[in-house]
Amino acid sequence: PPGFGLRLRVGISTGPVSCALVGGVGGRWLAVIGGTGITTADRAQGEARPGEAVVSVEAAMLVDGALEGEATASGAIRLRGVPEQPSSRPLSPDPDVPFEALLPHSVISLLASRPGSKGEIRSASVLFARLPVGPEDLKGLHGSVAAVQLAAQRFGGVLEDVGVEEKGVLARVCWGLAMH
Repeated sequence: PPGFGLRLRVGISTGPVSCALVGGVGGRWLAVIGGTGITTADRAQGEARPGEAVVSVEAAMLVDGALEGEATASGAIRLRGVPEQPSSRPLSPDPDVPFEALLPHSVISLLASRPGSKGEIRSASVLFARLPVGPEDLKGLHGSVAAVQLAAQRFGGVLEDVGVEEKGVLARVCWGLAMH
């Protein structure tokens, strides 16, 4: 709408990142992304103000002298500009899981039932739970996510999201979403 603006905070980093597709209960798969690359990018983003990009210490060391900006308290760089466009490499091939399997059932159902719908307002309850596994334990993570999916389903909810944060693997279970 006129007068509405969106200002993002961007964190740029480098480091190992892993992605796993877990769960699968009722055909609902969740992508869990984690690793030090994500953690340090999140920290850098936390130092950015709206409309800014901050490069982590680790990433700044890789492009020594190529960034224009000021150092933050942690030693990251608050960007003012980048003199050269960095090279990129192609993304890896698509996974064998169809894109729709990664969308929440509530979104798929809403879009299917209301072509052209822009959404709706609902009351919802949300539960955040820390899972007792780390992202590096893929078998344990898969089993934990499937168990949470089944428990949520049993009580009329849905496991909407799983994320890796500094405090561990967090699950977000919701009740009151469309079709749940």
